Amino acid sequence: MAIPALQIVFSSFAIISCLMNVVLVVVIVRYRKVNKLLGGSFFSLIILTSSVDIIFAVQFNVLMRARKYRMLDFVLKEGNTFWYIVPRLCCFHYYIKIVHYMCNNLLACNRFTATFYPASYEMVWQSKRMLIVRCLACVLPSCFVLPVVLDFKRVMWLEMGLNNETVRFYRDNSSTEVGYVPCPSIHRITSAD
Repeated sequence: MAIPALQIVFSSFAIISCLMNVVLVVVIVRYRKVNKLLGGSFFSLIILTSSVDIIFAVQFNVLMRARKYRMLDFVLKEGNTFWYIVPRLCCFHYYIKIVHYMCNNLLACNRFTATFYPASYEMVWQSKRMLIVRCLACVLPSCFVLPVVLDFKRVMWLEMGLNNETVRFYRDNSSTEVGYVPCPSIHRITSAD
């Protein structure tokens, strides 16, 4: 099955977004020695957030969209090794999504402190604290995702859709809950009987 037109539009936006994020990161990194303002905590968080956005978009377009619409058939055949590995790799989507949410929250906190403490907010976001905060933003989500990925009692599988047009990713309920870690209220609403 060919990829639907709307999905092509979404993929195009993702590619444009990735390119813009790459340009943004390159400009900040390249000119931060010349322009002291680009060396601040806000731009350090922008580099982190943009990098996560790039990884998120690439991961989603390859492991989710390309898999679903059978663009990976050259490596993903029913019953081969990748058929059993890819469902575990798809859990990376949940990890990077949680990191993405944490980065956005860090940006919001940075702007909040800049608004209320304009003269001294950079003291709050010192480089040592920034390193710790960035590490936590990347490490903490793995505490939720790794137990799911490494627990082979949890069931995840790929299945051909109707008429073999799509490859769907399925998982058990406990594995699904990891995707709702950032927003448990949505899970409660959507899983109500």
